[in-house]
Amino acid sequence: MNYNNGQILDINTIKNKEKAFHDFAEGSIILEKLLKLLYQNQIETIACCRGHSKEQEAYIKFKVEPQTLPFFQILLNLISNINDYEFNIQNTNQIITADIRIPAILADKTFQSICEMLTNIYPQKPELENSWMNKAYQLSKIALENSFYIETIFKPQLQNKNICETLIFQNEDPYDLKTIDVNTIFNHNQTIEFARYYCSNEDLTLLYHKLNALYTKTKRR
Repeated sequence: MNYNNGQILDINTIKNKEKAFHDFAEGSIILEKLLKLLYQNQIETIACCRGHSKEQEAYIKFKVEPQTLPFFQILLNLISNINDYEFNIQNTNQIITADIRIPAILADKTFQSICEMLTNIYPQKPELENSWMNKAYQLSKIALENSFYIETIFKPQLQNKNICETLIFQNEDPYDLKTIDVNTIFNHNQTIEFARYYCSNEDLTLLYHKLNALYTKTKRR
């Protein structure tokens, strides 16, 4: 049996975990090592790909939980030095997930760096209160609880490492959204404006407070 069959499997329900990690890694020794380390550190993965050509992306999709936020903040800091990466966090299918995407040619080096981080750095968990990761997670949590979607994207193509792209959407293709300023998140009816926002760390804080106030008020009615 090959566990890498295109279905999302819960590793906790699989008896032969060694074979499962081997199958998921698609022949990549370093990815197999990384999947094992992530599991040992109670960081749940949902999907992964080593990348099958230079033109393809390698990626790992994770489930995000409050206790694993320090890992993702360190991971975001780690990959921000890569010239071509994408890291996003979003709510989907009743959970919050994060993706790391990198060129396949950089996969082994990046996976090895994450292995070293898990071994040497991750035990020293960073302060999270004012971190990018914590704010993006809190935004996705509000969206999850109120039946809409938020995707926060970090990538070097934004030309500024202090800016992220935040998409707030409901039942439409998020990439067709108009771009507006974070200060105008509410329309004239004082309901949320589904749109694309380019946010600094401070803007993420502003978004969170505006959305939290809106939905707290809604629940009180």
